[in-house]
Amino acid sequence: MKKAYLLGYWQGNVGDDLFLKIICEKYPKTEFYISTSNEYRNYYKFNNLKVFVEDKGFLANLNKIMNFFKLPNIFSVIPLLFSNIIEIGGSIFIEDDNWKKTLRRRSLYLKYSKTYNIIGCNFGPYKDNNFLSCYRDFFNEVDDVCFRDVYSYNLFKDNNKARYAPDIVFSLANKVDTSNTPTNEVIISIIDLMYETRNLKLKNSVEQYELKIVEIIKDLLRDEKVPTLISFCEHENDSKAIERILNRLDTESKKRIKVVMYNDINQILDIFSRAQRVIATRYHAMILGIKFHNMISVLSYSKKIDRVIEDLKLDIPNIRIQNITENSLSDSLMYGTVSDKQINEISEESTLQFDYVDKILE
Repeated sequence: MKKAYLLGYWQGNVGDDLFLKIICEKYPKTEFYISTSNEYRNYYKFNNLKVFVEDKGFLANLNKIMNFFKLPNIFSVIPLLFSNIIEIGGSIFIEDDNWKKTLRRRSLYLKYSKTYNIIGCNFGPYKDNNFLSCYRDFFNEVDDVCFRDVYSYNLFKDNNKARYAPDIVFSLANKVDTSNTPTNEVIISIIDLMYETRNLKLKNSVEQYELKIVEIIKDLLRDEKVPTLISFCEHENDSKAIERILNRLDTESKKRIKVVMYNDINQILDIFSRAQRVIATRYHAMILGIKFHNMISVLSYSKKIDRVIEDLKLDIPNIRIQNITENSLSDSLMYGTVSDKQINEISEESTLQFDYVDKILE
């Protein structure tokens, strides 16, 4: 059985966990490995996936000893034991205070692996051209890098190892019955604009955003719909934002609202398969809404969302969160849909993300 180590964001986030589900199910004869904390261990139950637990058990205790003697973190060393490394994720190339350290670690894995390829990503945001230049050098050395947006691809299009294909989640196999009779549930994916990594503009928009969600909920309740608030990522405090929103509503309204805290990827897929509409702030709430033929409206917090709408020529209403004003709070949302033909075309094209992975694992 072939083996591969998966670098990624394994902290209970719907989007990244969908990546993991898709790759594990696509290559059932490959044994995949990841590292994560014990808190998220039970999120990742696939027959061909092995999990290194970072904070419990033998390896965690061994790591404490290594740290005591100022030896390298064992979970940073583990990927060096694998000949095939696949880095799979979305916004994994963001310029932050630790980017040079992250790049050095990636370069080390690249040096000692037989194959190193990257799929599903976008590049940025970044400010320093040195950041861009260093990653141009790095991408020249990897075996393959497939971006999920045209903007990122264009930054590296002179590199013949760089490719573009739509987001990996579009390639999700439809094992959930999309012919289910729609419920009167309307999904609202919530994001915490106060989370530590959000930029100042987003943090300054939190009041207007959450008030807008409250108004949306009130409109849905008047229409006898069931607002279903979904936390896509507990680690990034989606649930705290939901709590603040609920605190702005009266007791009777709260009784008519569903709240879903993500801990089971199949539960999330089932909810999307039955929903009438999706109001998406989270990137992959929008992607799933498209995939499951929902009516969609987007409250965008990031250019990565705006770019995919532009790249794929999606006829979906998109409101930038920073543009929400007091005067627009009560404005009714517009919804859009994507045709079956376009969804099928996008889904087929998204499988190209795996072109290089096919060569090494099939």
